[in-house]
Amino acid sequence: MNIKERLNRILSTLPKGVQLVAVSKFHPAERLQEAYDAGQRIFGESRPQEMVAKYDVLPKDIEWHMIGHLQTNKVKYIAPFVTMISSVDSDRLIEEIEKQAAKNNRTIDILLEVHVAQEETKSGWSEEELRAYLASGILNNMAHVRVRGVISYFAEHENERKDMTIITGFKSANDILFKDDFPMWRQKMNVILTLDNGAETEAHKIGLVTKYIPDLQLQDVSKAAAIVVGPPAMMRFSVKGLLERGFQEENIWISHERKMCCGLGKCGHCKVNDTYICLDGPVFNYTKGKTLID
Repeated sequence: MNIKERLNRILSTLPKGVQLVAVSKFHPAERLQEAYDAGQRIFGESRPQEMVAKYDVLPKDIEWHMIGHLQTNKVKYIAPFVTMISSVDSDRLIEEIEKQAAKNNRTIDILLEVHVAQEETKSGWSEEELRAYLASGILNNMAHVRVRGVISYFAEHENERKDMTIITGFKSANDILFKDDFPMWRQKMNVILTLDNGAETEAHKIGLVTKYIPDLQLQDVSKAAAIVVGPPAMMRFSVKGLLERGFQEENIWISHERKMCCGLGKCGHCKVNDTYICLDGPVFNYTKGKTLID
């Protein structure tokens, strides 16, 4: 199967609005050109030097995503053109991205990497560190970095979805992340914010997220799609609730990124049966993903 055929096969499984990032690290520029000629425009690299070398020889309308660990002293090399940095794991790195983006008069989108796997080989913020950093308000004063995610994307691209509901849960009011984003999200979509315990208010409800799945207002459940992200137990019970609500398996999407290690299919850490999470995923619809849940 050639690159064009593989791309078409993968794209046929993706719902409307979902974009494919082709992980192109360690592949020569010629192979990326083949993918580009087949219509692919977003590529993910893990080494700044390799990304720069490919940027220099490939079409300039490509969106480049940095998906590997990034050292602060390497940010300056990719800041003039990188679209997304998906592996931001410290406040020092955010500060350097802000500095280099400002020098290039750009705004760079970032994703914050959280260490949830409890393995020394993994990097990222601890949950406590990230909460403290977000609560400090430092990020709000940075004009050239922008924290992104699937919620923000669909909030800004209303033409790519119809009605949208977010159900998000936290242990307590002190644990709520992205507090500054909730007012904007509430303007764009239906937001159900839940806390594990306490008193219910206008701003939040009480109970687990699964409690509110039966109450989802849907025009046609057969065409509705759901994205489930969280700990394995939460995903299991949320998917169970979605199926009972009438969602189709192929329209429920779950992420297994936390199982990944080398990202190359070499170490076997993320292999489940015949599936390599890092090569075949890490996001799967539930038809496939149900065989991969802990």
